[in-house]
Amino acid sequence: GDVIVVCPTAPPAIPGFSTQFDEATIQAVSGKTVTLVAPLLFAHPAVTVAPGVVMTAEILNLEQSVCLAGEVGHRIHLMMMSGQPQVMRNFCVEHFGPRQDNGLGETAFVLGRYGWHEHEMGEAARGSLVENAVFSRGGSHAIVPHTSHGLTTRNCVTYDTLEEPYWWDRQNDP
Repeated sequence: GDVIVVCPTAPPAIPGFSTQFDEATIQAVSGKTVTLVAPLLFAHPAVTVAPGVVMTAEILNLEQSVCLAGEVGHRIHLMMMSGQPQVMRNFCVEHFGPRQDNGLGETAFVLGRYGWHEHEMGEAARGSLVENAVFSRGGSHAIVPHTSHGLTTRNCVTYDTLEEPYWWDRQNDP
């Protein structure tokens, strides 16, 4: 039942190669064999990157047991403003990062509204950890340590995220 994403591996000569992500649902797992509910839409060939070095498609598992989620048109954001390090593991954030109309028929991210935002925690953030997190369907940056120092991210995935997924605002840094 987990939802996975198979990343594109098609060569650049193939039209649309960079957008050939496949979302799929796992039906069963038996040893090293994974059966999907439906076939993939795109080919995901192995790629030889150097003599004797072959890479295959990356697989993203978008499921976690704890999920903080907004919905289409009602995106959420998480903001930490603590005097101590924050530690979060094994979670997902979906439909995050509100957007606003920029008056040109487009939308723009809303400053300060990100998937995970450590806001001006300075040295108090040192030791913060975001681990095994999945950020998907984001309208803004996924993880932003804004004038917060010492945040570690480990084994995190962002998928279908607008703006740079991992970002920091250095305007207030010394």
